[in-house]
Amino acid sequence: MKKIVVAVLLALSLAAVVHAEESGKESTDAPKAAPQSQKDECILNSKDCGDQALSIQTKIDRLKQEIEKGTRVYTPQEIQKLKNRLKAAEDVLDELLFHPTNY
Repeated sequence: MKKIVVAVLLALSLAAVVHAEESGKESTDAPKAAPQSQKDECILNSKDCGDQALSIQTKIDRLKQEIEKGTRVYTPQEIQKLKNRLKAAEDVLDELLFHPTNY
């Protein structure tokens, strides 16, 4: 039970970090690489997610898919943002899988 609570808290804290990162700096002078419809706004900016809750593994898979689209869809700044989120999600997964006794 304790592991489940810790996993949920880690997932929530990851979501908070992602949201705080978005609120930080937004560059208005960056050119758009592609129409917004090709971008996954839920993964990129936590917008238009509806009520969907992604597992950590699903989020990692979707981030990798979006990063693969490259500059034909995303600006270099957005790709870096996606890579940072991927790293954070992989760190959480690693912590849950390989260091569960720390909690």
